[in-house]
Amino acid sequence: MERNRNKKYIDPEEPFKSNPNLICKETLIKDNYDNYFILDSFEIYYSYHNFNEIFIVSPNKNNEIRIINLKTKKLIRILRGHSTFICFVKHFFSHKNKIDYLISIDENNILIVWDMTTNFKMKQTLNLTYKNIYSAIMIFDNKNDYIITSTYNNQNLAEDFTKIFNLEDGKFLRNIPGTNVTKTHYLLPWKNPNDNIWYVIDFCEGKILVNNINGEENSIILKSKVQFESSFTYYHGNLIGKDNTNLIAISEGGYIHTWNLLDSTLINTIRINDGILNTLLKWSDRYIIVSDRKQNLFYVIDVVDNHIISKVKKNNKDFIKCFKKIKHPLYGESLVICNHAHLIQLWISPSKN
Repeated sequence: MERNRNKKYIDPEEPFKSNPNLICKETLIKDNYDNYFILDSFEIYYSYHNFNEIFIVSPNKNNEIRIINLKTKKLIRILRGHSTFICFVKHFFSHKNKIDYLISIDENNILIVWDMTTNFKMKQTLNLTYKNIYSAIMIFDNKNDYIITSTYNNQNLAEDFTKIFNLEDGKFLRNIPGTNVTKTHYLLPWKNPNDNIWYVIDFCEGKILVNNINGEENSIILKSKVQFESSFTYYHGNLIGKDNTNLIAISEGGYIHTWNLLDSTLINTIRINDGILNTLLKWSDRYIIVSDRKQNLFYVIDVVDNHIISKVKKNNKDFIKCFKKIKHPLYGESLVICNHAHLIQLWISPSKN
């Protein structure tokens, strides 16, 4: 009973305190399955019910999901339920119910929600009719628990909306208006501190949409007005600043834009010339890390003074798919990188090597 009272949730988005000066320590996994377009091709999470043991979630080519202890590198569980390649995995934590959930999606657009607390059982299964799906999220509010799914298709079909489902029974609740004529590459949840309501942020081609989850208001449309923006895809973004009221996002053309979400104003733009930026990680409220798909490297950027701190070249030739940051039990504040060569690598501070 005493141990149960000591359980504590660790927010994976908690700002780090260190300067992200990083070197590659080791390769953790050599055969992570990934889809070229999808960012969340692996996951790392702090397990609430395992007293914040850190686990790696990695799909393989046998349509399975491996759960691996980061510190010991031991395989602790294999999740089976998909019949084709798994291209998306993402962890979510319900503060309300104290449950770790995992969403997984395969290439047939079958979505499974796993309850990582109750012996890794399937909680819900959705058979989505999308042509393609690159992102999904979960939101837990005071009334209901939601699964939100999106598509990168925009043929104005009934299945092309970003859709909201009820977690408990899998019932379709509603479409998010306006999302059937946009291509959504990434989804991000945001809780507005002013009205205490959850919003869904769609990163689309040429724009970013912000919608009230209850469907009570029209979309807020964020644009930067850079030349040819309508043909650029907003690939990824994160919340930053006090109370998470600023949104920082990357788009094709090497652009990094920051908006104030409360009044929809564009605060700042940084451009990396000739860059094709495809993923972004918030290290702290001062530093972000972005990957360049064209040059197969990543940048550490100071978003307070608006300049590049470092340009880090990797020891392999394939581009980075996504980053995850962790407080490693041995090395402290660290970075885990997944690239399109199917490698998952641990990067640490040189002082910890």
